[in-house]
Amino acid sequence: MKKITTFFALSLFAFVFNSCDAVKDLAPDVTLEDDFSATVPIVIAEGASDVEGTFNIDASGDPDFQEYKDNIKSVDITGFTYEVTNVTSGSGSVLNGTISASGESVTISNFTISEGESGTVTSAESDFFNALAQDLKADGKVNITLDGSIDTDSGANFTLKITPTIKFIFSVL
Repeated sequence: MKKITTFFALSLFAFVFNSCDAVKDLAPDVTLEDDFSATVPIVIAEGASDVEGTFNIDASGDPDFQEYKDNIKSVDITGFTYEVTNVTSGSGSVLNGTISASGESVTISNFTISEGESGTVTSAESDFFNALAQDLKADGKVNITLDGSIDTDSGANFTLKITPTIKFIFSVL
């Protein structure tokens, strides 16, 4: 009888733990996918050509992120664009440089500074996207830096806007 009771207790124990996993597997995930933009004013004095800036992407203020931040299953970067706006000087200059996050970079080459000019970081830059995702998974925030130069020393004044499209998947349990 003791063997039957022990067997029954172990079976019940195994069933309960397997049932919890089964419930988690059946529970729907919550997905938050949005464009999180940041802008940096770029002011290059006459006689200089260096371009530097830091973009702060912060998804942590989103209500869904706040509710489920302890249950992040995955973070994917599904797109990344950059765009020039508010050009007041330096139009026609060419920007070359890198956009970096967590030790991974993508190159911007021969990017013309003109109102509305834009570019895209492709999914082929998976190391860069993965670095962004890892930072975002920690706390919903990431710092992205721009380092480069323009092809003239006559100065420039414009705003650079970056827009990563970020997809968070949260477990509800």
